[in-house]
Amino acid sequence: MSEAVSSHRISYDRTYLPWGLAALVASAVVIVLGNTNLDKNENGSTSWLFINLAIFLVLVFPLYGMLVPGSTNPARTGLIFGILAIISLGAFWSALPVLLGPVAFLLGRRAGDVTQGKVALWLGGVAAVVGFVGGVVLNLG
Repeated sequence: MSEAVSSHRISYDRTYLPWGLAALVASAVVIVLGNTNLDKNENGSTSWLFINLAIFLVLVFPLYGMLVPGSTNPARTGLIFGILAIISLGAFWSALPVLLGPVAFLLGRRAGDVTQGKVALWLGGVAAVVGFVGGVVLNLG
């Protein structure tokens, strides 16, 4: 009996890493504002700030260095991440839309003229912008 052996390797590509670093910086702004500009009896602390920043730092490299450039079906993957980014707007203070939105945007861009890719591009862009603006405005207001 012979088994099929996959020759597909997970590789790392730096092409989209600047986008990931920009998303990390924008997410950090929302995270810092959400954990330092607190009213009495609000959740958030310096320890949560550093925990969230560390988690986001760990997520940036696989998302933007491996998933975005290596996805074999960028339209479907982008649509999934676009939906996740829109859903995460319910917890905009987590800054997840700011991190996941550009993933969907870039995958949608890679997909080209496919409808799923266009939807992914728009969902990702809207989630990133609304997540960032909402996180900044509501934390400063």
